[in-house]
Amino acid sequence: MRARTLALAVALVALCAAPASATAHTLARPSPTAGDGGTTFYFHGRAWQAGQYIQAQYYRRSTDARPYRVKTFRVGANGAFTFRLLNPWFFDTGRLQRMCFAQFDTRYNRTFRKCKSFYVGPAYAYFMPADGEAGQVYILVAGGFQANRTLDIELTLPDGTVQNYAMRTRGRGALVAGGEFGPLFVPRGGASRRFQSNPGDPVGLYTAYVKQRDAPARARTSLLVFPPD
Repeated sequence: MRARTLALAVALVALCAAPASATAHTLARPSPTAGDGGTTFYFHGRAWQAGQYIQAQYYRRSTDARPYRVKTFRVGANGAFTFRLLNPWFFDTGRLQRMCFAQFDTRYNRTFRKCKSFYVGPAYAYFMPADGEAGQVYILVAGGFQANRTLDIELTLPDGTVQNYAMRTRGRGALVAGGEFGPLFVPRGGASRRFQSNPGDPVGLYTAYVKQRDAPARARTSLLVFPPD
């Protein structure tokens, strides 16, 4: 019995003597793990060297060899940090992106680096309703863009005429007036615009091309208009 107790004590001592680097410098999964251009992603780290600088490295594609942006900040006194990524860069198609955090730890005289990937989905647009008669009210809704950005709209009519409009994406999600549709929720990075058609407008397929001015993100949607009864 004494030999077993001694063996257990030795095992516990060996466990306690394990190098701190084996469990230090952790990076949790991002929250959320997937979103769009209007999503705020959070990254939480623990057991990094307190009071020392750490470098956040942002990759637009998980396969990129070099980061698109780099930011340096100081870790708190408890060795933990929360990093917030606003308005991730994105394209017309979804991308798997990556955030890495690197710190030279003087306690071990080496650099520690941890990375996590997350998905940024494409922008989107749609009409409410998707079809109807000339003379109705229609609302163009766009989402998945970056917040507080200007979106250009190219509306192509059935006769080939192109009309240009613009709308601004929201910095915070909120309910907005939807007229006869009732309150409409527009998320962060989303926008909406009301179109009042006339009974004499061309009937057929209307196509809206929505593009953010300072990014390659874009979306396209269509509306089918019938003659009024």
